[in-house]
Amino acid sequence: MIKGEYWLKEMFEKYPDVVTPEQVAEMLQIGLTLTYRLLRNGMLPSKRIGKKYIIAKRTVIKFVLTEHVSWKGGSS
Repeated sequence: MIKGEYWLKEMFEKYPDVVTPEQVAEMLQIGLTLTYRLLRNGMLPSKRIGKKYIIAKRTVIKFVLTEHVSWKGGSS
């Protein structure tokens, strides 16, 4: 288990194992636009089924625990 993962699992326990972008935005307390940017640029790994994104809750936890270089949200 990654350091800090236990308390995040508890904090996110009300969410299912696979979450939607709306749920990710709620979990991370960010806007839906930023959530979709993170998904599109691959910073938050996901799968697409048709036009819908699905994200493993474990992926969100790993994202929170990973130190990221400052990201301004601009296009790459």
